[in-house]
Amino acid sequence: MISWMSKIPIHGGSLSTIIGDRLSSRRMESMTSEFFQVPLADNSILTGEIDFLRNMDIKANILLVHGLGSSCHDPSIVRQSRYLAKNGFKVFRLNHRNTGSGRGKAVGFYHGFRGADLRDALAHLQQMEPCQKWILISHSLSGNMVMKIAGMKPYSDDLKSLGCVGVAAISPVVDLATSSRTMHKPMFGIFDKVFMKKIERYIKKLENIDDALRKAASRAKGVAEFDEFFLVPALGLSKVDEYYNLASSMDVLNQIALPTEIFCAKDDPIATGTYDILLRVRNPNIHLHASRFGGHLGFVHFDLRTWKLDFSIDSVLSIACDKMLSNS
Repeated sequence: MISWMSKIPIHGGSLSTIIGDRLSSRRMESMTSEFFQVPLADNSILTGEIDFLRNMDIKANILLVHGLGSSCHDPSIVRQSRYLAKNGFKVFRLNHRNTGSGRGKAVGFYHGFRGADLRDALAHLQQMEPCQKWILISHSLSGNMVMKIAGMKPYSDDLKSLGCVGVAAISPVVDLATSSRTMHKPMFGIFDKVFMKKIERYIKKLENIDDALRKAASRAKGVAEFDEFFLVPALGLSKVDEYYNLASSMDVLNQIALPTEIFCAKDDPIATGTYDILLRVRNPNIHLHASRFGGHLGFVHFDLRTWKLDFSIDSVLSIACDKMLSNS
């Protein structure tokens, strides 16, 4: 386990989470992006954007995936992508089903065990650039998703055959049950409300969703109730714990064979339990970078030299990508 800190961290998991979400746009590099599409077997289309510097040799390609309630156009995703591009990577920012520019182009919706979509997206992109090595980087719920497929056959074998040399997960929610139920508690209510507003907007814009399911989603007052009222019937499951067990990656962490870099904060108010679960993992392929402060996807520090906020996760992530690449 590597414990990392730099500069002065923003104390308080909730505050760091909010600052990281709200102020990322102020630290984005200026860069031209290219649009791309990924066709799937069920006639769905995933979309995304590519960031890279044309006058720089490309070290490797990165598939960067957003978390719940976000998209590849989210300022924090764009900020991170462009930082990595500035450091020599070609970054493919991918939208999940019916998010961002891909709205209305896919069947169904994005949920916790859509890991096959990420494998299929990598397969398509690898055909476009067959000679490049790939690194998968994912946030929050998608971080859990990537580790789930990295620890399950045949997906894990597929990732290796497609040139994937490593994966990285930032604030992964490896235990969905604990996370959903924790956010339902009063002290974390602000995040429950924020996520529910994003989920409600997403559901309203989905096409071909049964009216009964829409009504069920509208009854949910938090993420835990949404999982129970909407996801369980929509996915044909019998109870919500069945969904959590299917989607959570904590049971396959010891089976991950790819080099895996995990970044989490001990004060994360959303991916609660992740740090303690990862401490119990005995897998030499997993490298845990644990910060005392950082919140959920925040990792914001204050630079006394420049008197500006610094998103330290970007530089540490870039170093981790270089390490995975050099060891491949």
